[in-house]
Amino acid sequence: MSSRPSPLKKAVLFTRLPISITSRLIASIRKAGYEVPLLINCAASNYAVTPAALSSAGNLVADILSEVSDPPMVLTVTRASQAEGPYYAIDPDLMITMGFSYRITTKILRHRAPCINIHPGGLPELAGPTGPSWYILEPELHPISSYRLSIMYMNSEIDGGDLIMQPTVVLPEGETAETLTTFSLVMAAVETLFANFEEMIQRVESGVRGTPQTKLESLPHGGARVLTHEERIIRPDASMKQVSRLVRGTNFAQFPALLQFEGELYQVVGFTAELERPLDPVGAQERIGMEVLQKFEDGVGRFKVRKV
Repeated sequence: MSSRPSPLKKAVLFTRLPISITSRLIASIRKAGYEVPLLINCAASNYAVTPAALSSAGNLVADILSEVSDPPMVLTVTRASQAEGPYYAIDPDLMITMGFSYRITTKILRHRAPCINIHPGGLPELAGPTGPSWYILEPELHPISSYRLSIMYMNSEIDGGDLIMQPTVVLPEGETAETLTTFSLVMAAVETLFANFEEMIQRVESGVRGTPQTKLESLPHGGARVLTHEERIIRPDASMKQVSRLVRGTNFAQFPALLQFEGELYQVVGFTAELERPLDPVGAQERIGMEVLQKFEDGVGRFKVRKV
């Protein structure tokens, strides 16, 4: 009489990342010997449940159903507490969160399953959703050579859990802090995650206890701060380097760089140096279709913009 195969362990995934990453996360979790019966998706990236945010969340659900083989059940929530009932009903052996915007509740954290949080940035100095941006915004304080992926056990603090591992992120060849964008940094961290995924699971399953993070008294908010509205507006007296850093450092953020044109604010979606077109004096602007040229002290910038 043959014995019945052991049931697969179960993992629940909390994420709002694009399908190109989410599908690989699901595949990697399955390869590690877990089924993924449930994926928790948040309705908005910053609690602002706008029509655009709901459309984005809906698109992720549609992508999962169409592109993932044997797709998991997907639950879209407007607050993390809505996931508590389904989470406990499934009774998972593992929870993984990456790119999930809402704070995980204490009840979920108290469940028996280890909760793994994946953060694309060094800890404890760059906790929070804007962590990767500061390698570009202030590379003198946060050298790109120190860029790390932080994998930790989750606790009630934002990115404050005990560290399981912190591999150095391998960056694209030839890229520097003056050419990289936040998006390219995050994508490099994603590749580092998948290169270390098997070891991460092995450490958790073998009961490795994480290393407590050092508390930094100089960071009253517990990590990387969010730029203020005023700091996101491109100043006419800024240098081309400052403008480039601001645009590249916020191109994958909830709150992107802004350009003021004819009394209105526009979201900046692209920036290049305009080498051939003369424009004077400093601060002068010219619109060309959906692009705006602006004169700075050391050059002319060409901005791709869209209305806020």
